Amino acid sequence: MSKKMKVLLCLVGFFIATIVLAFSYFYSKETPLSNKIENETTVNETKAEEASEEIEPEPELTETEQLAKDYAEEKYGFEVDVVEDDWAVVGAPDEVIVSPTNNKDISFRVVTDPSNFTVIEDDYHFALEADKEFQKLKPVLPAIGELGFTGVANTDIRISYNHDSVYLFLESKTDVSFENFAEENLDRYYELYRLIRMSEAEIGSYAVAGSKLDEGISLYWDPLAKLYNKEEFLILMKETHKEIINHEIESQYATDVKNLNNDRFNFGNHYDHTYDDPFDSWLYCTEVNEAAECTSAVLSVTYQEDKLNAGNPHLNEDLTSIFTFIETHLEPEIKIEFVYIDGKVPSLEKLEIGYEDRMKYTNVEELIAFLFNE
Repeated sequence: MSKKMKVLLCLVGFFIATIVLAFSYFYSKETPLSNKIENETTVNETKAEEASEEIEPEPELTETEQLAKDYAEEKYGFEVDVVEDDWAVVGAPDEVIVSPTNNKDISFRVVTDPSNFTVIEDDYHFALEADKEFQKLKPVLPAIGELGFTGVANTDIRISYNHDSVYLFLESKTDVSFENFAEENLDRYYELYRLIRMSEAEIGSYAVAGSKLDEGISLYWDPLAKLYNKEEFLILMKETHKEIINHEIESQYATDVKNLNNDRFNFGNHYDHTYDDPFDSWLYCTEVNEAAECTSAVLSVTYQEDKLNAGNPHLNEDLTSIFTFIETHLEPEIKIEFVYIDGKVPSLEKLEIGYEDRMKYTNVEELIAFLFNE
């Protein structure tokens, strides 16, 4: 290679190295700057969003709500917040629920006349009395929560009142069930009762709602009465909720009933509210004695389609089986006032067999003739 060629190659190499170094320097300076700009932009956007959330205006009050708020603040001398606006039917008074801004334990009603936007009355003095009882209850609220009870719609527990009556609405985190109540639920509900009574809050009743709309337990008592023991409490529960007794009796005779059911009839009514209940109720206690033992009841049976008539050759046999079960398993301790037999599809097919009719017509054939007016 000539000397001139070597010099030329050196110049080219030097030129390329210079370009590489320059590009590296430019990239090292520019990249952090772009990242910084992007980060600052993200932070600024986040702050802007937070700021917009913080300064988001509260919803405007309606004319009725503003009226109630102004009235309460002027009359009682403290600021209030509107908690709820309970719209009534057209023409009826509206109730606006307000709460002192500095005391959320208290809420009271301001009743307004929607026709001329005037205040009719408020019940602040009742709310103050109810709050006294709530303050007594407060120390046991954590223990009530540990039992699986909350306020309505999973909110904090609050006391409700209606003039001079104070009561408590609760929701259960588990289903409210009357089946096997004494074995599975008695301890929990007795402890709830005991906590309320031990707080010395003068609460005359409470209600517990379950996850299903038709589930619930309500209990009423004299808040100044003695504290019931667990056995007395169970009697009180049975007297108030006879479903507990129904399930106990049905459980006792479940095997006998299952063996008695056949292709033509089964105990239980498929068209009442228990249709989707695996424990399809067939007995409904109507009266109890002092020990909460069932003394009177009605019995429900579902019969096959289009066969509730005197021409059915099996009707005599089936009624005899049903009456024999009643006589050998239920009576005389539980008097069956009526036996209701409904057709298997929604129809007008039904029989209502009263106790007196069963006693009068000991011959089932004569009873069938009487029932069908033959």
